[in-house]
Parts: sequence; C-alpha cells; structure tokens
Amino acid sequence: MSRAGAWVRQQSGPKGFSAFIPAPLPPSPPLEFTPELTGIYEEAVHVVGQLEGITRTMDPERLLYVYVRKEAVLSSRSEGTQSTL
Repeated sequence: MSRAGAWVRQQSGPKGFSAFIPAPLPPSPPLEFTPELTGIYEEAVHVVGQLEGITRTMDPERLLYVYVRKEAVLSSRSEGTQSTL
C-alpha cells in the first residue's frame, strides 16, 4: 500500500476487477508544505479564481448555442454538405 492507497482485487474469475481503495485521511505522515509546494498551491488557487471570474461573466445558454452550431457544421461536412457558421 502506498500513501495514496492500494489496488484491491474485488472478484475472482473472468468478471473480476481491481478497485483503487484510497488510504484514510488525513495522510500519514502529514503533508509537509515546503516553499515549492506552497508556491504551486498558491498558483493553482489563483488560476481557479481566474476561471471562476471568467465563468461568472459568461451566459451558459449562449455558450451552448455556439457549440451546438459548430457541431452542426462539422456533422454536415462529414455528410458532404457545404455550410459555414
């Protein structure tokens, strides 16, 4: 078993499969936030904040409409039809 967990066989025979069973939280030994890890964490938090800010300004229905139109053009091309957005 690693710090993250272990693969455990769930059934035997041809229908058997393995499942990843995570180790209990909190990890042992505890995580050590080195300056490098702290920098990576802070950068990730910043980027997630930027993503949240961008998504707040978007209209989901309009965004979906753009992708539906694009998919329609691409599917019509696969059928040999000439079309544009």
